[in-house]
Amino acid sequence: MKKETAAALHSVVDEFERHTNTLRQLGEPIDAWSTMLEHLLCLRLDDGTLKAWEDFATTAENPDYNCLIEFLQRRIRVLESMSVNQQSQPALSQQPPLFRKPSFYKTVSHTAAESPQRKCYSCDQHHPLFQCPRFDKMSISDRLNLVNNQYLCHNCFRRDHIARNCQSKFSCRHCKKRHHSLLHPGYHPTDADQQPSTSRTAAYTVKSNERRDTAATSHRSTTNASTVQISNPSQSSNASILLSTVVLMIIDANAKAHPARALLDNGSQSNIISERLCQLLRLERNKINIPVFGVGEAISNIKHSVWTTIRSRKCNFEIGLDFLVMPRITIDLTVVSTFTDNWCASSNLFLADPTFNKTGAIDILLGAEHFFTFVNSGTRIEQAPNLIFIDSVFGWIVTGRNHSPLKSHPVACHLTLSDPLHKALERFWHIEEIESRLNYSVEEQQCESHYVSHHSRTPEGRYIVRLPRHSNFDQMLGESKSTALRRFLCLEKRLCREPMLKDHYHSFMSEYLSLGHMRLVSASEHEPHQTHYLPHHAVLKEASTTTKVRVVFDGSAKTSTGHSLNDALQVGPIVQDELLTLILRFRKYPIALVADIAKMYRQVMLHPKDTPLQRILWRFNPNEPVSTFELQTVTYGLAPSSYLATRTLQQLATDEGDCYPLGGPALRKGFYVDDYIGGADTTEEAIQTRNELDELLSKGGFELRKWTSNSLTVLEGQIKNWYPTDV
Repeated sequence: MKKETAAALHSVVDEFERHTNTLRQLGEPIDAWSTMLEHLLCLRLDDGTLKAWEDFATTAENPDYNCLIEFLQRRIRVLESMSVNQQSQPALSQQPPLFRKPSFYKTVSHTAAESPQRKCYSCDQHHPLFQCPRFDKMSISDRLNLVNNQYLCHNCFRRDHIARNCQSKFSCRHCKKRHHSLLHPGYHPTDADQQPSTSRTAAYTVKSNERRDTAATSHRSTTNASTVQISNPSQSSNASILLSTVVLMIIDANAKAHPARALLDNGSQSNIISERLCQLLRLERNKINIPVFGVGEAISNIKHSVWTTIRSRKCNFEIGLDFLVMPRITIDLTVVSTFTDNWCASSNLFLADPTFNKTGAIDILLGAEHFFTFVNSGTRIEQAPNLIFIDSVFGWIVTGRNHSPLKSHPVACHLTLSDPLHKALERFWHIEEIESRLNYSVEEQQCESHYVSHHSRTPEGRYIVRLPRHSNFDQMLGESKSTALRRFLCLEKRLCREPMLKDHYHSFMSEYLSLGHMRLVSASEHEPHQTHYLPHHAVLKEASTTTKVRVVFDGSAKTSTGHSLNDALQVGPIVQDELLTLILRFRKYPIALVADIAKMYRQVMLHPKDTPLQRILWRFNPNEPVSTFELQTVTYGLAPSSYLATRTLQQLATDEGDCYPLGGPALRKGFYVDDYIGGADTTEEAIQTRNELDELLSKGGFELRKWTSNSLTVLEGQIKNWYPTDV
């Protein structure tokens, strides 16, 4: 070290700690090397730091290597505090606030409003260091000298920390180490790096697909509306402005096209879709957290983004775009109806927006990224003074000044700064309201419809269900028997090494077979069109009072196509109340009542057409040939199993619950998977609930066990598996 700096000390300490930790992991006696390590570390220190250490060591009780490390770490913190204080002293009132790092970095700007930026450390202009032309022309060594002299973080070019403590999740694009790409040895600026930044905008651009290193210094900003519709009485008291609107087709989650009105704006660097249209299309949302800056520095937050495709009504043009979701893009365009007979000379023009001269809502805003793709021909027609037709892929866009017989027009700005009081109150109640789970996705709706149309019951009352499949199920599922055989042979070797586990495993499989939950597939049977073999393994659960070893079937094992059975099956929605709701409801009862269903999944039968998808390989004796078995019930380990089992409980409550005034609601609202969590206000009511639940579940082939209560009276008659407690 030539000069004492926080960064230099950090580098030395980190290097020594990394090597000593590595040697310690290798079993070397590091503690015995304290004197040698202290000497080596002192050789790396500058004169000022070494003098301070010698002075400190004379008063220290045990000045060894660990003491030296602690001394240097304290000195680093002091140097960092001093550098921060020195930076904050000059022109403190002019320092811009430090924004919290947003979770998404694609800058959008629609206005000429300026957001505060730090001065460049190289040329004192108002732009970030990584966009400085002078800094970009420097050599790597000169850049490093500038960064070190200014006490900047090598990773994000900020002053308030060093690279070791940098919170940015981005690193060098070239070597993935913790330094900026502009400091990478051998770096040469590309055209993309040399593009000048846009002046007088709300923020500078960071392309989302590049994921630049500038995350810590860039802030994504958008406006609430892309442009301003305003009448100018000083120029013309009877004129309004026609904005560039188009009617296009937008694709929903089911690949169906819907018409929507869009506003073209080359002053926006992002695309926006309204909440209303997003809900109508049922598009899949991605969670984000972005501050949006609008006209007059108004700020709102974007919480979601979506991706979808738009199409032209005129031609075969289509393109996929990312959209930010906003509650409302703009107010309804208030345009005075225009008399088109006088100036629309060409009746065969295909208008991009046939309703351009009528008041209407805007649900889409298309930004500058593809603006000139939409109007690439550049053809324009002037049909009347100040009125222009522009050719685009969507048709002819009408824009310009529109004269009307009215004397004046209200000034309109596409920006909502605040909501009325009743709107704020309504939003408060929406926040406080418990969200309903009935808003199923498209896939969840398909699962629900599939269950309703395909479930049935045996003469004994048990339910028979089908596995919900994806539309491309046949293409996703490949050959699986070889993988299942290889894993079974490995399992068999383990069972031979662990006799106790082998006994439990064999007992479990014997029970599975004796209860009719699986059957042996004979060699003479005809091979179905599509089969799947499930690997299986043991899961130990020492705390269980019933089954210590449970066999789990692996539905996530990949087949020859790279997809598993779980990938090809739909998961299904959650149909039971959340656990928190059940616990809150449970706590209000003076009499507690808890139980669970024995082998719940295995009480639901699987349709014979789907059992070939649940084949396993097994043998009880290693000297026998490996046999094929088919699982006949809903199997733990498949993606839709939880949905099929819990949905069957709901179906049982629907089919039989009306005859049980207490048991029906308890079955519908009191279960979390296979556990009943409920209670009653009186002992008599608790006993009636217990009896009705037992009888109701038995109609579907289910058995309740492990009854638990804080009242022994409630458990009378439950000789087996009852547990009193002091709940």
